[in-house]
Parts: sequence; structure tokens; C-alpha cells
Amino acid sequence: VVNCQFPREKQNVFAEGDGPGASVVFYFAIKQSTIDSLHSDTPSPMVKLFSEWCRIAPDDPTFRARFKAMGFIDKIERFGLPYMCSKYNGKPVLIKKTGTVHRGPNNAYIEMDVNIHNFSYPCRQALTSTLKPMFKEMIMRVGFVIEGQDDSEL
Repeated sequence: VVNCQFPREKQNVFAEGDGPGASVVFYFAIKQSTIDSLHSDTPSPMVKLFSEWCRIAPDDPTFRARFKAMGFIDKIERFGLPYMCSKYNGKPVLIKKTGTVHRGPNNAYIEMDVNIHNFSYPCRQALTSTLKPMFKEMIMRVGFVIEGQDDSEL
């Protein structure tokens, strides 16, 4: 589960940590082939990395900070957005201090909460003032990955 908490109101320069907003929640299920790979003698590097992240991230902020989010707006040029919005379209963002991880009962699931209320002012401003009025007209693709940092994780 990935829960992204978006601010709803005009933003101040200084992040307030919380406030009125909306959540966008993503639910994912692990494929049987991924489970089979994990239990094999030679799991793929990506399966091992994801398994380690699920095990370590709830208690280790450094490992948790390897979580990346990416948003891509299709045909972004038709919205006449400022250059900074277009420049970062589809670029990964590391979720460091703004992310927390929780495990469900009996480790039945893992949830990454992303508190966008604590993102940088330009990012919060872009989301609440620039992009928000256009969201209903946009086709957006969103993805999440765990950053591999050495060859054994790639």
C-alpha cells in the first residue's frame, strides 16, 4: 500500500507538517512469480532488494529513504505549465524524511505513507496551486521503485 497525503490549501513557505488535504492510495499485490522467485535458490536482485526493503525500512530511515516515486503527465505541453513542472515530469523523487512505513497485523501488508505536506515549498506550491486545478483533465501515470545502490541490487 502506498498512501500519498496531499495538501489541499494554499501553502506557506514553511512546511507545517500536516493540515487539510486528501489522500491518494495505491494498492498493489505481489505476483505469484515474484513469490516463487523470492523462495528460490537464486532470487533476482530486484526481488531480493524489495524483500530487504520490506524487512528493514520500517526501522531504518536510511534504508527507507531509498523509496522513489515518479509521476508522469501525458501530453504535459498542452497544459501550458511553467518550465519547472515540465522539467521534472517523469523524474524520480527520493522520499526521505517525508515517508514512514507501517506493517499490517501479522505482517499481512506493508504501507508506505508519503506526507507531501512536508515536501519543499516549490513542490507543494506546484501541486496545490499550479497542477491541482488541472488534475481532472490530466492523464497521469505514477510508479514507485526502490533505489538499488550497487551492482548486486541492479
